[in-house]
Order: sequence, then structure tokens, then C-alpha cells
Amino acid sequence: MDDLQKYLLVNSSETLEDLAETIMNISTNDIIEGRTRNFSAEDMAAHCQNFRPQTPEFLTRNYGIRQQAIMINHYMKLES
Repeated sequence: MDDLQKYLLVNSSETLEDLAETIMNISTNDIIEGRTRNFSAEDMAAHCQNFRPQTPEFLTRNYGIRQQAIMINHYMKLES
């Protein structure tokens, strides 16, 4: 899977659960490469499902993962 396909999958996630599943699907050997370090996909997926905007550093910015989590969280609050 190339980077563009990964970005498209991340951006098509509509819930934090979808995003967590996408993280697991785009990982390679349970690793997601970040800009400065590697992340465990399993840990990142767990943080995604329990996402807190106060601790975004648990999600990488690569592939738009952090941005998507923040957006989903924001719109979930608006709908509540």
C-alpha cells in the first residue's frame, strides 16, 4: 500500500473506532512510522479509541492520523 492509499483510508474514517482499525490495517509489522520516531500500531489504535485532545502526541501526524482524530473528536462533541 502506498502513502496516498494510506492517506485516503485515514481520511475516510468517520469514527475513532474506524480510525483505530485503519491504523492497524496500514501498519507494517505493528509499526507506524512517525516523523521523529516509530509508533506501535496496537498502542496507537488503543489511544485513538480513547482519544483525548490534551494528549495528541500519542498519535503520529503522518498520514493525517492526528488531524483525523481531532476532527472526529470535535464533530462528535458537536453532535452530542
